[in-house]
Amino acid sequence: ERLAAAQRTRFPAKPADRGDTSLAKPLPQKSHPPVTDGLTLWLAADGAVRRDPENYVTVWEDMLTGDNQKAQNATQHAPQRRPRWIAQAIGGKPAVRFDGHDAVLLSTPSYLGLLGEGYELFIVARTASPTIQFLIAGGFEDFELHVNGRAGARFIPAGYDRGRGASDLAKAGQFSDGQPHIFSARLLSDQEYRGLVAVDGVASGTPTRNDGRSKNNTTIRLGMRQNGTFPLRGEIAEVLIYRGSLTGTDRQAVGQYLAEKYAIALSQGDWQ
Repeated sequence: ERLAAAQRTRFPAKPADRGDTSLAKPLPQKSHPPVTDGLTLWLAADGAVRRDPENYVTVWEDMLTGDNQKAQNATQHAPQRRPRWIAQAIGGKPAVRFDGHDAVLLSTPSYLGLLGEGYELFIVARTASPTIQFLIAGGFEDFELHVNGRAGARFIPAGYDRGRGASDLAKAGQFSDGQPHIFSARLLSDQEYRGLVAVDGVASGTPTRNDGRSKNNTTIRLGMRQNGTFPLRGEIAEVLIYRGSLTGTDRQAVGQYLAEKYAIALSQGDWQ
C-alpha cells in the first residue's frame, strides 16, 4: 500500500479528458471487424488518419461501428512527438510508425467506459528492436502491454505487485522478429478479473494473481509508457478495445479478421 501511494504521488491521475471527438468518414461495412458488440475503440491505419504534409499523424480517428458510437480519437499536438503514417507497412496495408520518441494520446478510461470494468484489447504491431517497448499504457502500471523485458510479451492491467500483477508469455525477443503479430490481452471475468496476455492467439499459461480492473483515470496512450519511458520502435496498424469479455468464438473471429487483413500466419492458436 505504501508503494502504491508513492506511485500515485509520482504519477497522479490527470483530469478526465474527452480528447478529440470529431467524427471520421466511415469505412465500408465489409471492412468492419466481425464483432462490434462491446466495441469502445477502433483505430485502423487504413481508416481516417489526419496527417501533416509529411505524413506525420495529428489525429488517428476512432472508426464508429456497432456499440462504438462516440468518437475517442487518438491525438498528438506536439510536432516532435508525432508518429508517421506509412502507406504499405504491414501486409501491404498502412500502419503508423513510432520511432522511439513518439506517442499518441487516447481518452481516459472513464470516457472509454473501462474504469473499474473488464475489457479485451487487440493490437496489430511489429518491431525488430530488442528493447522493452510499450504498445499501450494507462496510468502507472495500468493497461500496460509491452514486448521484451523478462518475457516476449507482458501485460500489467493494474499494478505490478511484485510480479503477481503481470501475465507473461514466451522468452524475451520472441516477438521482436520484425514480423507483425496480434498482441492481445483481456481480463478474465470468470476468474475474478485476472489479466491474461496472448500473442497470435496463443495465451499465457499464467494470468495475473489479482483483479486487473483499473481505478486510475489517467489518459491512455499508444507508443510508450505514461512517464515517457520504454518507447516503441516499430509500427501499429490496428487497435481494437472491447468492454467486457468476448466469447471464445468471437475472440477467434476477431483474431482471424486481423490475421487475414495483415497477412499474419497463425499457428494453432488458443483463442478460447
